[in-house]
Amino acid sequence: MYTGGFSSVVDLSKFFYNFPTHPEDRPYLGLLHPKTEELLTYYGLAMGAGNSPAIACRIGLAFVRLVKEKFDVFQGEAKANCYWTGFQNNGFDPKLGYGFILTSADGGAVHIWVWVDDFLIHGPSHEKTTRALAFFLDTAVDCGFLFHPKKLVPPQQVVKYCGFLFDTTDIPCLRIPESKKDRALAICEYLLQSPTHKKWSQLSLAVAVGVLESLTKATPRRLGHTHLKEFHTLVHPPGLGIGAEPYYTTTCLNSQVLDELKWWKQFLLRSEGRYVRGWEAATLVPTFGDGSGTGTGGTLQLPNCDFEMWRGKWKPAVFIFALKETLLRIKESPQAHLVIGTTVFYFTDNSGVYWIATTGSSKRRDLHQLLSEIRLLELDLQCVLQVIHVPGQVLITQGTDGLSRGVWMSTLQDIMDSDRLTQAIFDPMPLDWTLVWQHLPHLAHMAQYRSWNQQWTADLCLHQTTVWCPPPELARQLLTFLLNSWVECPFTTSAILFVPRVVEASWRHMSRYIEEIGTIYPHQTQLRFPPLLPIPIVVLHMAPHTLSLTPSRLDKTPTTAPSWHAAQATLMRRLRDEIHQESH
Repeated sequence: MYTGGFSSVVDLSKFFYNFPTHPEDRPYLGLLHPKTEELLTYYGLAMGAGNSPAIACRIGLAFVRLVKEKFDVFQGEAKANCYWTGFQNNGFDPKLGYGFILTSADGGAVHIWVWVDDFLIHGPSHEKTTRALAFFLDTAVDCGFLFHPKKLVPPQQVVKYCGFLFDTTDIPCLRIPESKKDRALAICEYLLQSPTHKKWSQLSLAVAVGVLESLTKATPRRLGHTHLKEFHTLVHPPGLGIGAEPYYTTTCLNSQVLDELKWWKQFLLRSEGRYVRGWEAATLVPTFGDGSGTGTGGTLQLPNCDFEMWRGKWKPAVFIFALKETLLRIKESPQAHLVIGTTVFYFTDNSGVYWIATTGSSKRRDLHQLLSEIRLLELDLQCVLQVIHVPGQVLITQGTDGLSRGVWMSTLQDIMDSDRLTQAIFDPMPLDWTLVWQHLPHLAHMAQYRSWNQQWTADLCLHQTTVWCPPPELARQLLTFLLNSWVECPFTTSAILFVPRVVEASWRHMSRYIEEIGTIYPHQTQLRFPPLLPIPIVVLHMAPHTLSLTPSRLDKTPTTAPSWHAAQATLMRRLRDEIHQESH
């Protein structure tokens, strides 16, 4: 989102009713009137039906694609604007947004985000957003859609969307509406003021933790999720069982849960929301290395300052201690003011540090407590911490004396300077068709390579198998685009991506249709075009959708009703026709 940008919200009224059901399906879609006992049939997608959003969103995404392709305000010159470019001469301008952006002479392109039938239109200026809104509404009417006039929000800098306030008055910020904040605060105060020996229903506590969890996206760095770990464990203890019965038991609040509730109370009382970036996000502060198992310490370089090195003592089995030590060094440094509002990169070869720091929690209580302290230090410094996983071969080298030395002393420095080395960590992988054949043998012969460095349009990926090698920072954004296209034509659209695993693996849990089908280790694999650094490469696959009645499903499906076989035959015939139409 743009700093100082404007947003508008559109709600398409009776969205599901715009899509008629197929005449062959109507005998199986209906309800019995409770008084007249008349059998009524759904001629439009039913409200509350499980498949209605899935079907409607296919047409809704096609509508958004039509709007974007039809009007210039939604288009522009494509380029990367991220940390990778920040370490190059191209630079990084966070005011234009983070990731893959579209720019034009009158500012950035207007964006459209959609949640089923709710649309958020966001642009860099009031005038451009107003024009985009007019184009959107005119096209909606042309397509037969009606928008709800009372829910239409004209362009402004603070709008409510999907339960949160999107504030772009200055740096874009996600805020909690006052009504939700008051409700959550009342829950926290009531639980804290009650006697510690009071027995609570597990069901009531589940409601309380659910209310707080729904607000975690508006907490800085999702710190609220970290401060609900003990609460979740109390409500869902191991071995409690499944189903509704465990929720009708009682329990008491322990001291750890009370501490978490105190944190939430303080946050709700003084919360300003979650900013998407720091005030000086374009200032990138690298901190190379965290020592090794020998305890050789770590290094730190602040803007316009020399390297600072120190010896550190590892705590037993708590390997993210050095991360906390680094933040403490920054906080206590006379140059700490140079870090306020910046992006701080912490490069580590410890995969445990990488996964724990990016997920925000740990099953081990000591690690979880340490992570909470790190997040609080991050808030105190008002910086954004990015933990980057880099193999040990890149970060350190071991001398003949048995000691590990940081990358600034390794032989890599004879090849390139530290700036080029830092940039190389974020580089995309070069295309290697041999790897495509190895991981996708049944589709590789028809796969098409697509360069990420162009405007992403549907004709690049619809009805085909495509291969992409994006920079790791752009992987999630590209996957979002590919998934939106896939939803339109899921039976004939697929993609495979090769992504260096350095930044947070944000594609995980993004969709069950995105699978990690392999990991390539360049230092162990013969590659035609080896990357500059031996960073592991994750292979992601978005496969075509398949729908079939498997034997296990057939066994569980009641077949006594005479109409079931007809419904099954209709379903399979419709499916074959749809696949045939998409393939042509």
